[in-house]
Amino acid sequence: MPLARLGLIVPFPLGHKLIEIIGPAFTKQILFTGQPIDAKRAFEIGMIHQLVAAGDLEAATYALARTIADNAPLSLAGMKATILRALSVREAINHQDLDEMVNRARKSADAQEGVKAMLEKRKPAFRGE
Repeated sequence: MPLARLGLIVPFPLGHKLIEIIGPAFTKQILFTGQPIDAKRAFEIGMIHQLVAAGDLEAATYALARTIADNAPLSLAGMKATILRALSVREAINHQDLDEMVNRARKSADAQEGVKAMLEKRKPAFRGE
């Protein structure tokens, strides 16, 4: 996610989701550096739960679905409702000012420079504009 290298800002909902999944420290590392994350590292930091070989993906997916389906429906519904309720508070967070920052960055000279530099495979020359 090289947004910082492109002169862009992550939208609030995505940033919040990353913080929920991998915590603030790893979110900062990913967003501030713009360095790619491979599957092994994504697993290590909790961004993904399981690594499987490409050829085993379908079997692993069905096995996980079967494990979930074998549980009590009322328990699953209650747990899902609990998780959704806990996550619903994020919708109440005012982030209009952050959305404005995202839009301002998207229209900036730095964003144009970042995209141009990426296409030209060179380091961008950001000026904070």
